[in-house]
Amino acid sequence: MLSEHRFTDQSALLQALREFFVAHITQGLAQHPEITLLLSGGSTPLPFYRDLGQQALPWERLHLALVDERWVAPTQAASNERALREALGPQAAARFTGMYAASSLLAALPQVNHRYARLPRPWTLGLLGLGPDGHTASLFPAALGLGQALSTFDLCAALSANASAAADGNTERMTLSLSALLGINHLVLLFTGAAKWRVYEQALVTQQKDALPVSYLLQQDSVPLDVFWCP
Repeated sequence: MLSEHRFTDQSALLQALREFFVAHITQGLAQHPEITLLLSGGSTPLPFYRDLGQQALPWERLHLALVDERWVAPTQAASNERALREALGPQAAARFTGMYAASSLLAALPQVNHRYARLPRPWTLGLLGLGPDGHTASLFPAALGLGQALSTFDLCAALSANASAAADGNTERMTLSLSALLGINHLVLLFTGAAKWRVYEQALVTQQKDALPVSYLLQQDSVPLDVFWCP
């Protein structure tokens, strides 16, 4: 159930990804009054969000929410919520659900789970990224709380990642759990560059999944997953 879409440049990738999302959104809205899209942060998808936000879609029927969040307030530069709202624009971001709550990470977990339980179903699409260490969402290798995030049936999980370049100085994270990610109808993995392609190829076959957590999604056959990549 894994499909690869490889492109020679970012422009071709972004066009294909926009067409893919618009087609799946249109199909989802033909069957349901409202649907939810789960979106990742990071710099790679921001041009796509700017493009998507300009599309003539029935935004009043679309709910957008984060796949994961650095535990910082939306007023701070590191916030995924802040970056996505700015990239999507006011019309697309009108029904946007963030993860952050003004309390400690663990104390906020019940509130965030309740918030996500209220998102309309189906969760039609989930856009994920890939870190150089093999993390996706905020499922970081060796993170404190990784085992819980992989095993819980709660929608969200709190993790504390090890300090690393991949964690970019923000080690406290809230993320969708593995079971929640597998509850999305269709997953998309977006990444670029030869180095991450090598990580991806390793994750496809590794038997040590905790070392490359994206492998839990790549090596499953219950949810369709499309890979979008360019050099």
